[in-house]
Amino acid sequence: MSFKVIARGLETDVGLKLSQLIEDLPYVLVDASLSVGDDWVFFLEQEKPGLVLNVVRPANIQEAEYELQVQAAMVSALRNYSAPLIQLSSFRAYGEDYIVDSPDERAFPSPVDELGKALVELEQCAAKIDKHINLRLSWLLDGKGSLLERLVPLILSGDPLVASDHKFGRPLSALCVAKVLVALIQQVLSGAENWGNFHIHSSDLCSEAEFCDHLCRSLSAELDMDLPMPEVASKGDERSIFKGSGNLQGRRITDDFGIQSTSWRSSFRKLLNTWLCANGVIESEDVG
Repeated sequence: MSFKVIARGLETDVGLKLSQLIEDLPYVLVDASLSVGDDWVFFLEQEKPGLVLNVVRPANIQEAEYELQVQAAMVSALRNYSAPLIQLSSFRAYGEDYIVDSPDERAFPSPVDELGKALVELEQCAAKIDKHINLRLSWLLDGKGSLLERLVPLILSGDPLVASDHKFGRPLSALCVAKVLVALIQQVLSGAENWGNFHIHSSDLCSEAEFCDHLCRSLSAELDMDLPMPEVASKGDERSIFKGSGNLQGRRITDDFGIQSTSWRSSFRKLLNTWLCANGVIESEDVG
């Protein structure tokens, strides 16, 4: 017997990794973005999913407003079914300001910026389904709007870059997030009853400056060139690269599902090499 999982966002970096991981598992993955149109009621009646997954992560207010419209229709239709909903969210739900006391799942987001408010609305919309999981992610290493996408071009071009040594994050790769999703799918479809908000983050914290130092050293080795470290903003200097609080903490994903956090440093050089090849910085045959 195969369980059917309806998914939105399979074209994203996380979605592509998820599709690869799930190929050999007893699940039928249906791409909702290609099939549903505007009629979620008919689509759900036709597909009869065991679980619905949304891995779309809005990067700006325009994308968030569109997602709110789609989500409202999807959730309205889902309330007539027993299928659980798993949805990706972001540390940006806590707003643009940096929270020194790393927020865990008990910290209620109260953003004042438009994107933060929209992300909270998306989470609240998902919460209309009793069986729902909102997964707030820390900084993403690769993919759209990721650390590598933002930082590598700036470092290679020599553009001014100021990294904070007192604003922190817990970076994740798209593959790491996809692996968490597979573990959740397996457990939820096997009867796990753990719902609400969960934080996904790496096991080790790093400042912007620490990450940039690691990235510059790795880039220098990959490209066989000497790249300078960005300027460091020390305590009292509030300049930084990223908005928001990527320093998420929380143990619910471990306590409720047994999923262990891993270090962002693990396989970082391989991830960087893959990104450089995919973005034409180096030739693909250079992959070691």
